[in-house]
Amino acid sequence: MRVLFDGEIFCRQKFGGISRYFYELASRVGAEDGFSSVVLAPIFVNDYLLRRGADVKGLHVPKFQNSGRLISAANSLAMPILTKFEKPDVLHETYYCRRSLAPKGCPVVVTVHDMTYEKFPDSFLEASHLSGLKRKAVMRADRVICVSKNTQQDLVDIFGIPIEKTIVVHHGFTLGCSEKSQCLNRKRPFLLYVGARSGYKNFDSLLRVFASSSVLRDDFDLLAFGGGAFSAKENEQIKKLSLQGNVEQLSGNDALLANLYQQATLLIYPSFYEGFGIPLLEAMGFECPVVCSNASSIPEVVGDAAYLFDPVDVDAMGAALEAVVNSPGLRSDLVSRGKKRIDLFSWQRTASETMDVYREL
Repeated sequence: MRVLFDGEIFCRQKFGGISRYFYELASRVGAEDGFSSVVLAPIFVNDYLLRRGADVKGLHVPKFQNSGRLISAANSLAMPILTKFEKPDVLHETYYCRRSLAPKGCPVVVTVHDMTYEKFPDSFLEASHLSGLKRKAVMRADRVICVSKNTQQDLVDIFGIPIEKTIVVHHGFTLGCSEKSQCLNRKRPFLLYVGARSGYKNFDSLLRVFASSSVLRDDFDLLAFGGGAFSAKENEQIKKLSLQGNVEQLSGNDALLANLYQQATLLIYPSFYEGFGIPLLEAMGFECPVVCSNASSIPEVVGDAAYLFDPVDVDAMGAALEAVVNSPGLRSDLVSRGKKRIDLFSWQRTASETMDVYREL
């Protein structure tokens, strides 16, 4: 069976959760007996494809401002012709396009990772446009994979599609750390936050909680990895809360992130909404205790391996953080539970269940 992955996400993301998902999937599908796979990305900016674990047809170029739109437009001209030559048995769309590139008679799969555009439109500049493309992709697909039961239910409720058209296949996770990262020589222990920070991510509430707790502020720093440099608004809030020197933003490769997980006192994940939440599993994989909200798909992912709180209740967030930092025994218990929890999630399991979808089609 020949499975084709289009290049849409790979011309938009240099790295990131969705492109990692499709890279891991394409690599494993291509290695399975009875299957072959190809990532058809005439021009791409994604770094994962340079690892060559997957069969990639395309040219890598550096990412630049507005490169995603320009490259996507160029690829859309070439892809219909190139796709026919590949003769796929199944096409798996990697992001939401205006029209399908599948040859006539070729079934199409699309994966929905979350419904943030629809639930939090004010957090995205192009929420209406992107949601419209998502709706078109979902409606024309033969099968819709959802990465969590929560995302599946949100999709059915908001778009009104039959639940029978959908299937839940959880994410796996990996965090490579073969690359060298700078050594962390920190004088104080720290709490770790990973990912984007705006709107529904609830980072502003975390800053207020951190500042209001003498236990946290006096003895710990707060490190935010990824998500870009602090915005002017964030810097203003940090200054207003007198947190200069206690809160820091870091960017880097997977090796640095692995280093942070291993040295952090805990991972704090206060989001109001997640389609899945890969950092939760990454932290467990590196024996980092997890303190997180009890919203959306998060409880589905962490099970009993995290200390949960209501993200709307800032007092509950502060109490949860203080409880975990003050109890080595509790942290040890969370680490032990996390080790067991991550056994339920792997990219090989994700690929195996996804190949069952391909076989069905």
